[in-house]
Amino acid sequence: MTSPAMPPRAHRSATSGLFSGLPPELRVDLLASGRRLTLQSGQFLFRQGESGDEVFLVESGHVEVLGQTEEGETVLAILGPGQLVGEVALCAPGPRTAAVRAVGDAQLWGLTRAVYDAQLAVGAPAAVMLAQRMAEMLAARLRATSALVQDTLIGAEDAFESGYYVPVPLSELTESTGLPVRVASELRTTDLQDLIDGRILALRVPGYVNRRLCEHLCKRLLRHPGFARYLVAPEFGLQRIGMTLFETQNQPELLETYYREARSTMLSIRRICAPMLTPMDRFRLELEELWPVGAHIERMHGRKMLVGIARMFEDAHALEPHQDVIHRDLPDSPDAHRILTQITANVYLRLPKIGGEIELWEAQPTDAEAQNLYTGHHDFYDRAKLPQPTAVLAATQGELLLWLTDRVHAVRACTGGPRVSASCFVGFRGHDEPLTLWS
Repeated sequence: MTSPAMPPRAHRSATSGLFSGLPPELRVDLLASGRRLTLQSGQFLFRQGESGDEVFLVESGHVEVLGQTEEGETVLAILGPGQLVGEVALCAPGPRTAAVRAVGDAQLWGLTRAVYDAQLAVGAPAAVMLAQRMAEMLAARLRATSALVQDTLIGAEDAFESGYYVPVPLSELTESTGLPVRVASELRTTDLQDLIDGRILALRVPGYVNRRLCEHLCKRLLRHPGFARYLVAPEFGLQRIGMTLFETQNQPELLETYYREARSTMLSIRRICAPMLTPMDRFRLELEELWPVGAHIERMHGRKMLVGIARMFEDAHALEPHQDVIHRDLPDSPDAHRILTQITANVYLRLPKIGGEIELWEAQPTDAEAQNLYTGHHDFYDRAKLPQPTAVLAATQGELLLWLTDRVHAVRACTGGPRVSASCFVGFRGHDEPLTLWS
């Protein structure tokens, strides 16, 4: 079969990549059967999901291959003269698995499945050789993909084992002027009971998540599009993924939003952390196993609540002294008033260079006493009306820290951040009732 000669520049570009093994005259015959395209900078050749049955050879310029992930659009490869794009469609027409866009002006040659099949049917040498080269290329990509998957799974398994099962040496991390702060190598039932019963001020489990895994999770969480400042306190540089109960201010429409978005928020954080458990998913599972009568997601107004938000403190921002008491957030809820003790659980994924310490007081102001402490700014207390903190805790990366939230607490300002943590609350109604969790 005789075809018109290709332009010299196209002829040269076809001497590399997939076509490098074809004799020059066969390359000309094959590519002359196709069509020539010119793309301007930023113009798409095709988009992900579009139907396609055509392979393209880059003659001049460059194109980028784009894939969609949960983090957004990602550049998978940049291809130049002599390289092929869209060859999967030539083997099996169907939806495009990625998008291709010109980087600067580019010229390409396209060959459709129909034209290629016609040449293959008559035994055109160029088409037969191209089929052989394409099979070799796809096999090489399959081997590379298999190796990548294996490396990823081994890396995840290694991170899981080093993050969750390697014992952490204990050291005295803090001093307290009153109730002791206990340091433990793992979460234990007896420690939880001592915290709930008021025999210790706080419980620290250093190395609950190892540092390498903390950095991995933190980098992924910081790309989550849901990070935003609190609805009711936008002036504070404290961002969170997931609406908190505090933000609802007991308003029906905001409560409805909170309940409606609870599961989708948890799923979005879970997908980002996969294949690892989120820190709060792991904590929730351990509570279910450790507490004699189990633990489960809290329900209010007959609706399941959100468990496990991610929080990020911006530089120079702090949380002034306050309490977290669920019946103050939901004053009309009998279920909220049945919670006798409330615990906060925090896992610290990244810490600032300076600051960010947690201040704890033994003080437990009642609802009436709290009225005399308020500054009038949100639910914060006047420091001048409080004694010195009982303990000041500088968290360590990967640490699980728990304390009773009806005791006054605060977070100091930090610099060199961000300070990133995962957190939730735990509710106690009695030793013969399950623990409950929410955020």
